[in-house]
Amino acid sequence: MLGAAASALVQLHKAPELVVPVFSECLTSPDANTRVFGASVLGQLGADAKVAIPLLLKLRTDADPDVRESAERALGEIDPKAAANDGVK
Repeated sequence: MLGAAASALVQLHKAPELVVPVFSECLTSPDANTRVFGASVLGQLGADAKVAIPLLLKLRTDADPDVRESAERALGEIDPKAAANDGVK
């Protein structure tokens, strides 16, 4: 249910100033699946999620490989040029 609601918000790009902080908070969860989910949603928001970049950069060294991959993908979707300059694959 949460995934469907998140997808709907992302597709509509409604009120990113309200949505981005909620999903940014997911990035600090002790649960790896929650961190992956948060990064994925933020990536779908694209440039509207630029404020989450510092948190996503921290996840590039996460212990979980799925979290690292999701963070790198999100960084590339949010700011492809900056991500490429920072060595994001």
